Amino acid sequence: MASVFNYSKAFREEAVARRSRPEPLDDRLQVTAPHEWMVLVGVGLSLLALLVWAVSGSVERSLSVDVVLVQPGGRHAVTAPVAGDVVEMLAEVGDVLGAGQAIARVRPIEARREARITRRIVEAVEDELRGRRKTQVGEPRGRGHRP
Repeated sequence: MASVFNYSKAFREEAVARRSRPEPLDDRLQVTAPHEWMVLVGVGLSLLALLVWAVSGSVERSLSVDVVLVQPGGRHAVTAPVAGDVVEMLAEVGDVLGAGQAIARVRPIEARREARITRRIVEAVEDELRGRRKTQVGEPRGRGHRP
C-alpha cells in the first residue's frame, strides 16, 4: 500500500503545482506551423499573378497565314525518274504546266560518280604523258640522230 500512496502523492503534487501557476490566456495561440504559411503565401502570389494577367494580358485570337487554294485534283506529286541534285529550275511558282513538261534539271548521283571517276582517269593519263615527255626530252640522243 505504501507504493500506491507514493504515486498518488506525486500526482497530487503535480496537480497542485499546475493549479498554482497562472494560465497563459493572453498569449498568442499557435494554430499553424511556419511552413504552412509559406504555402499560403505561394498560393496567394499565384492567384495575384493570375489576376494581373487576366486584367492586363491578352490571348491571340487571330492568325495570319499564307495559303494556296487548290481545286480538287489540281495538286499532284512530282517525282524525278532518277535520284540526284536539282541543278536548275525550269518553272516558276504560279506557272501552269502540262503533262510531261520538265520543271527542273536533275544531275543524277550515278552521273556525278561516273564524272568523278572519268576525271581521275584523265588526270592519271595526263600525269603519265607528262612523265613520258620529261624522260624523252631528258634522254641523251643516240648515234643515229643528228644534232
